[in-house]
Amino acid sequence: MYKRQLLPHRRVGLFAAFNSEIDFWNLVYPILDTFDPLRSTTPTASTDVPVDSADHLDGYWQDAAVPLASAEKLLSLVRQDRLIGLYDGSIRWRSRRYLPVGPNEYREEGGGRRIAFLADPQQPTLAATGERVIERLEWHRARPIQASLWVAFATVFLIAGWPRPPLPRKAADLTPSDSFSPRWPVNLARLAATLFFLFIAALAFVLVGALRWNTPDLLHEVSPVLYAVLTLPLLGTALVPAVVVGVGFAWGSPNWTRGQRWRLTLLALALLLFPPFLWTWNLLGFHV
Repeated sequence: MYKRQLLPHRRVGLFAAFNSEIDFWNLVYPILDTFDPLRSTTPTASTDVPVDSADHLDGYWQDAAVPLASAEKLLSLVRQDRLIGLYDGSIRWRSRRYLPVGPNEYREEGGGRRIAFLADPQQPTLAATGERVIERLEWHRARPIQASLWVAFATVFLIAGWPRPPLPRKAADLTPSDSFSPRWPVNLARLAATLFFLFIAALAFVLVGALRWNTPDLLHEVSPVLYAVLTLPLLGTALVPAVVVGVGFAWGSPNWTRGQRWRLTLLALALLLFPPFLWTWNLLGFHV
């Protein structure tokens, strides 16, 4: 719900109520332009503002009000916006061009929306637009980096956990003179990788469902399905110490080939890195 007297000199107010996230100001400005024609004037760069490159503003930005301690943090990965600083001093945000009209202040070309950058003028970290405050993300929190890490982990875990045909000879069929290498380190590592991959796939399904069908699972309530999904990484993490022990066993056993040892070691490294990665997202546990 939103209520405000926007044009007091024209005795114009506005009341709006909506039950989903919309671009509210795109609805407001056409109404305001009807009562205040000056707002619809196409802005031009102010002569008092030096026309310098705005590439220092380039980066990924997101709503500063995203609560990292709740399940809504999952939506921040897909709700980041790329702000592009252009060499003519203007910026492009959400496919719209903004021209400089003051120190660290920009106005939409052909519209009334403004963006004002706060904090350090040379490397701002906060900006205000309408009634929103957006924050600039560090390079490692930006969508391309985070999405690449999610895809890389999912690919490794899928390859490792993919079902394979059984060995040509069962262990019970081997004679005492046959060399035998126990399979438990590989089996544990593959089980942990399978649990981690199922978690990534299920989390993606929940996220797509929340965005596509506007379900309240993340914003207003947490369903039992999401709690079940968050159980998977805990089970996988519990197996990681045993996998590390298995790596030591593999390198100390003469019946393991060098290729088998290195494959298990690299998989164990991925399994070790994934829980800290989840911790940075506050996803290791039931932090919803």
